[in-house]
Amino acid sequence: MEKVLFFFTASYPYGNEETFIENEIQYLSKAFEQVYIITSKSDTNVSREVPSNVTVIQRSTEIFGWQKLSSFKYLFYPTIQKELFLYLIKNKQLLIGTRLNYLIKSFAKGVIISTFIKEIIDKNTNEGQKIFLYSYWWLDESIGISIFKKTTTKSVVAISRAHGYDIYSFRQANNYLPLKNFTLTYLDKLFTISSNGAKYLTNNPTITKNNLSKIEVSRLGTNKPLSLNDRNPEKTNDNTHLIVSCSSINPNKRVGLIAETLVAISNNYKVKWVHIGDFSHWVSEEFKNEVNAIFEKANKCNNLTFKQLPVLKNKDVITFYQTNPVKLFINLSESEGIPVSIMEAMSCRIPVIATDAGGTREIVSSKNGLLLGNNPTLQEITNGISNKLKLTVNELEIYRTGAFETWDSNYNASKNYGNFVNKITSI
Repeated sequence: MEKVLFFFTASYPYGNEETFIENEIQYLSKAFEQVYIITSKSDTNVSREVPSNVTVIQRSTEIFGWQKLSSFKYLFYPTIQKELFLYLIKNKQLLIGTRLNYLIKSFAKGVIISTFIKEIIDKNTNEGQKIFLYSYWWLDESIGISIFKKTTTKSVVAISRAHGYDIYSFRQANNYLPLKNFTLTYLDKLFTISSNGAKYLTNNPTITKNNLSKIEVSRLGTNKPLSLNDRNPEKTNDNTHLIVSCSSINPNKRVGLIAETLVAISNNYKVKWVHIGDFSHWVSEEFKNEVNAIFEKANKCNNLTFKQLPVLKNKDVITFYQTNPVKLFINLSESEGIPVSIMEAMSCRIPVIATDAGGTREIVSSKNGLLLGNNPTLQEITNGISNKLKLTVNELEIYRTGAFETWDSNYNASKNYGNFVNKITSI
C-alpha cells in the first residue's frame, strides 16, 4: 500500500532553523512515496533543497483579533474542561491566568490545524493510500493532529517527536505545557529524543498510566562524514587552541558564559574561539546588546581571537570541523534535549565539554570529554577546559576515539533514522 506522510515543522525548509531535519528528511523521503511538509511560519521565502518527492505547504496557524476573542468559547469544550479538572486533581492547582490563556490559545490553534489537515488530506490522498501524520514538535501541531484523529472517520497513523522545550514544563515562563495527556490519548506513538525526556514524562502526574506506554525513545542522528582521512588536523602551527561552539544565541544557550570563560582561559593559553550560529529571532534587543558587549570584550583580549559564523548547513559544519584543527567543542546550555551540535562534533572526533542539561549526559562522558554540573561556576569551567588543553596528542587521541565511538554507537543517522522509519511505517 502506498504510504503518504504529512510532516509538520516549525519553519523548515524555510529560513535557517531546524537544520537537524536536513538529515532526517532524506530517510523519510525514501520510506514514503509522497511527503508533504507543512510549515506553520516563516520569516523568509528562502527555502532549502528537499528531495524530489517532497512537497512544501506553507500555512500560518496564528490567531489574531476576533479569533482570540472567539477562542474563549473553547473554555466550555469537554477537552478543555477535562484538562482543567485533571490539572486540579493531579497538581492541586487551578489553571488560571497565563496558563489558562496558553491552554485556550493552543487548543484554538489546534482546531485550525485540524481543519487544515482535513483539507490537505482530502486534496492530496485517495482511498488506496495509508496516511501518516507526524509533528516534529510536541506542541500545537500535535494538538491539531490529535483533534483530527479524535474526530475523523479516516484511518491515520499519528505520531510526534518530543525534544526538550516541548517536554520540560519548567522551561516555560508559566511552568505549564498544555494538553499533554490529551495528545497522548490520540497519538499512536510519542518519540522522545532522549531517555531523560522519557523519564521526565513518567513523573508527569497529568499523564495517565495507559498513555505512558505510548512513549518511546528514538534518538536523532547525524550523517557520517564523507572522508575521515580529511579529519581535522591535530594542532595549529602557532600552538593556538581552537575551541568551537555551535548553537543559536539565546539565554538558554549561555553563549555569553562561554565568552567569559574563554576570556579567563586566555590569561594562560592562546585561544581561537569560533561560534557558529546567530541570535534567536525572539530575543530582546537588551539581550543582544549584553551578549555583543561580551563578544567585544573577547575581541580585545590579546590571547583570544573570536570569530562568529552564521548558521551553517549540516554539511558545511562538518566541512569546517574536518578542515580546521578543532581541539574542543563546548556547550554550556541550561536545558537541552540532546544537542545535534554535539553529535556533529563527535562524528568528527572532537572531544566535548558540556553541562549536565536534559539528556546531554547520555552523550557526553569522561570517555569523550567532560560533563560539568548543570550550573557550573566560572572556575569549574575554566579548570575543565585547562585540563583538556594540557593533554598531549596521544592523550587527546583517546578522547577523540571515544567521541567517534559514542557517535557511531548511538547517534549515527543511518542507524537511528533507519530504525525510526521502520517503527513508524509498521504501526
